[in-house]
Amino acid sequence: MKALQRTRFFLALLLSGYFLIGIATRATGEIFPVWSWFLFAAVPQRQTHYSALLLEVEGANLSEPMLYQDGKDIIPSPNSPTAAVLLDRLGKALESKDAEATTLRQTLETNYLPRVKRYAIVKLSYRPLEYWRTRAHERKEIATFEVTTR
Repeated sequence: MKALQRTRFFLALLLSGYFLIGIATRATGEIFPVWSWFLFAAVPQRQTHYSALLLEVEGANLSEPMLYQDGKDIIPSPNSPTAAVLLDRLGKALESKDAEATTLRQTLETNYLPRVKRYAIVKLSYRPLEYWRTRAHERKEIATFEVTTR
């Protein structure tokens, strides 16, 4: 009987200590073998990435400009992770006035914008949960391009 009480006491002490260490390491990250006991990771407050805003397709202006990822009827692969990385690199290169921007732009136009004649590179800022619920975001235009040759 005394062994059972001792086991319960040490088990309760162990679990309490594990829980308290988990709470204490929440701010600094997890330390093996102690993990934070919080079910969900913290959602980042603000995200920023670049996209293309489609303005003109096959010679016709769009009545409402459309983001690259929303152009499923215009773009062959609007959810392509490769295109997303390319757009991010292009946006950063344009903002820093990097010479690589010309090469990135040609790659984008050739491989991912076959029917688009005019587009803008935009910087999108949003809160992930708010964007998921309402699609609300802030948009800053970086540069506008007209595709002249294919």
